[in-house]
Amino acid sequence: MAAETNHLPLLATVVEEVTGVPAAEVRSDCDLIEDLGLDSLSVVEVVFETQKRLATEIPDEGLAGVRTVHDLLQVVDLAVNGSATP
Repeated sequence: MAAETNHLPLLATVVEEVTGVPAAEVRSDCDLIEDLGLDSLSVVEVVFETQKRLATEIPDEGLAGVRTVHDLLQVVDLAVNGSATP
């Protein structure tokens, strides 16, 4: 869980910058589309900016089942650390 905690503030900041949703509203249990109002393009922008800031590449195939912030954090953890957060 520590890796997720480390990436949540970054992801919340990126979501705010890309979409205007306040970072304080971005929680790991939020649905990207229903709760935060992201569309598919916004999700791609968030992923791109997150990759850039972490200097890593997030594989496209890992994004197929992403619906929540937690799902996205798992994909980020996998890309950065080689293992996902439970």
